[in-house]
Amino acid sequence: MRRSPLVLVTLLAATCTTAPVSVSFLDSTSDIVRFTVDNRSSLDVRAASFIVSHWSEDGEVVQVDTVIYSTTRNATGEIPFVRAGDETFFPLSIPAGAASASAIVLSVDFWDGSSWAPS
Repeated sequence: MRRSPLVLVTLLAATCTTAPVSVSFLDSTSDIVRFTVDNRSSLDVRAASFIVSHWSEDGEVVQVDTVIYSTTRNATGEIPFVRAGDETFFPLSIPAGAASASAIVLSVDFWDGSSWAPS
């Protein structure tokens, strides 16, 4: 079953306007796509998961990935995935046959132990 592009755009717009963390297309090369993650909350993000869909030229789904990004460690301790009020990006490989990609936030775990997921 094909989903209407209008329904997909509406879902993405609704998710982005109410979410404390949003994800949007940044840029791409022939083999890599990058998405910006914007933390609009007042809390540091410990981890976030995203659903990334890769689309063919004719609008068919080529591949759907669930990706999770979380804190990193350095010599001084843990570093949040994205700090409060800040942004970062993540790259993904583009599968064969994909012409575009979109992403939505699946869930967010904050530094204080709270979490958020779209309803």
